[in-house]
Amino acid sequence: MRRALFFLSGFALVAGIVFSIFKDGESISTVSESKQDKKESSVADRSPTQYKASEPVTAASPQGKTAQNLTPVERFIQQESARVGKPDPDPISTQRKLKALAESLKRLDIQSLKRAALDHSLNNDQRFLSAYILSLSSSPDTKAALFSIASDPLTVQDISSRVYAEELMIRTQALEGLSKHQPRTGRGPIDDFLARQDNSFLADQARRILQERRSRR
Repeated sequence: MRRALFFLSGFALVAGIVFSIFKDGESISTVSESKQDKKESSVADRSPTQYKASEPVTAASPQGKTAQNLTPVERFIQQESARVGKPDPDPISTQRKLKALAESLKRLDIQSLKRAALDHSLNNDQRFLSAYILSLSSSPDTKAALFSIASDPLTVQDISSRVYAEELMIRTQALEGLSKHQPRTGRGPIDDFLARQDNSFLADQARRILQERRSRR
């Protein structure tokens, strides 16, 4: 049940992306700019399963960058995060398109998504969407990026803030993606994550992933 709740929460974040953004084979580098909605983020509860993905947020540019010098993947995240929470007429098709995008990522794209997910100056929809797309990819090049996101230290300010649930969601999504790189036998990145993790919630998620992974032998 807990896994299902997390999946639904994460899926709600990306389900608002408009169906037609990749029609006719349009790639990440050809997504046209769209006007950003001015929004603000708010979370009423610290439980990750209570995170309201449709809460309004403001799309921002990564630190030290303007809209003119964003990479294509950074521009995509900025644009599409503004659509989060809006109705999607065909979320299954959208999910397929996001999966196709994830599988087409180049190393530069992976690094851009990693930076976005770790950039606390961005709103959390942008950061989560970055982690989500990385988690969909089966490329071995995503392992280090996902590990960095999952291991991003939680500060005292994070833990005491109203966005604590969102911070946990971002890291848990990275863990879900990291599970693809976890061998069914022997030590893997989830074991390494768990060995150094002092947050009880994230440690529980890592143990769940390990148990599920090893039960599939």
